[in-house]
Amino acid sequence: MGKAYYYTSATLPMLSYDNPMAVSREDFLDICFRTMSESDYSAVTSCAITPEGEDDTGGFAGLYREWEIALRNALVRVRAKEQGVDDREFQREGGNGFGVDEIATSAVKIDSPLEAEHFLNRARWNRVDELTSGHIMDLEYLQGYYLQLQILERKESFREDEGFQNYRKLYEDILSVRKEGAENEVTE
Repeated sequence: MGKAYYYTSATLPMLSYDNPMAVSREDFLDICFRTMSESDYSAVTSCAITPEGEDDTGGFAGLYREWEIALRNALVRVRAKEQGVDDREFQREGGNGFGVDEIATSAVKIDSPLEAEHFLNRARWNRVDELTSGHIMDLEYLQGYYLQLQILERKESFREDEGFQNYRKLYEDILSVRKEGAENEVTE
């Protein structure tokens, strides 16, 4: 275990997936910036729930990143199989995660896209809990806290009414393109 951040950790409210965010990501990062070494602060900000870019992270952030890539690759495999498409062109390099195939299979079986996203977010939350197990008020605890804040932000960005409106618009656009295509066939 590295340096302990008792004050930083003690000032933070508990997080729960079932409750709204108790602290914003900006406020959390401000607390960390004021109380942590530059290298530890950088280690916290290197944690992301989206594994974009090249992998230059190690340690805790790298472990989570590898799991997230494995989960996304598993989702690609399941969805590609359902569509009869070769998944290899959509796979990302890397990825290592126990249980991700079962998570992906279960998520794809959920009828509601919103509920499937909540299921995946809970799986992410649980993975962070696993990674922070045994870490109390240290760097890894704070890295996990930052990842869970990002998961809560993502959850709170889901708006059922807006999602349904976007779905209806997309559906209507598809129907209008199909109708235009049928009309063009008749006139030719």
